[in-house]
Amino acid sequence: MSTLNGIISLTRPYVLLTTTFFFIAASFLSVNGIPLLIPFFLGFLAVVLAIASAHTLNDYFDRESDQENPRTAQRAIPTGKVPPRLALSLGIIYGVSAVALTFLINPLCVILAFVAVPLPFAYNYMRKRQIPYSFLCTMIAVLFIILLGSAAASGQYFSSDILFFVVFGVSWEMGRTLISEVQDVDYDRVADVTTISATISSKRAAQLILVLFTLASIMSVVIGCFGQLGFIYLGFALAASIWLIYRSVELVRSPITPKAIEMLYRAPKYLVTICLIVILSLLLNTLFFGF
Repeated sequence: MSTLNGIISLTRPYVLLTTTFFFIAASFLSVNGIPLLIPFFLGFLAVVLAIASAHTLNDYFDRESDQENPRTAQRAIPTGKVPPRLALSLGIIYGVSAVALTFLINPLCVILAFVAVPLPFAYNYMRKRQIPYSFLCTMIAVLFIILLGSAAASGQYFSSDILFFVVFGVSWEMGRTLISEVQDVDYDRVADVTTISATISSKRAAQLILVLFTLASIMSVVIGCFGQLGFIYLGFALAASIWLIYRSVELVRSPITPKAIEMLYRAPKYLVTICLIVILSLLLNTLFFGF
């Protein structure tokens, strides 16, 4: 049972569940309504497997540094719950399965899968903890998820309001990545890891997080306006954005590890809220208003 729990923990269930909302919202936005069930389901499963692969491989490649970092020393591989070879095998199986599923959808999804699924290997081999690799790889990952959602649902990469959603998603992901760096800044400095937070200081990193989340908030409103999602959507989006910006200001005032850890759990709540109201607004428009 401990091994099974360890295997599940390697996939980061909370992060995995949160990130899949990019795919779901992009699928609905790309058709401005309800996507076809079969390609949507296959694409969703491919994204889940791709994310699980990325997280599992991340822990495999980080197994030595995780032992030295007090925050990550309790992960499944450092504690012996999951043998490293098993983690590597599972990561590869997840990734290959994700690519295989895209062959059942359409050629656009296959192209995306072949580009994005090998990304964890590049991410880990290209000194991921140094500028600018971490940002580049996480941006590509979010771009992959959003474009796969659009391609699976509509057969196009950039349809409807997807471009605005891409800007929203990438801005949010860059902010979230910076938060992860701020929470580990003390360890990174000791280990001589050149992340942005360790290089420019936690204070300036927190200020950059505020800028990125403000941009994401603006994009959430733009999506509502151009997508004609209605006043209910705009009201929720504005309320959620004001909350996110307020919490970001708190981090700027006190850019310390405990605050960063709190923010790391708050930011996904904002993402899920925006994606949910996008989905619900499009559902209501389709079911009750016919557009």
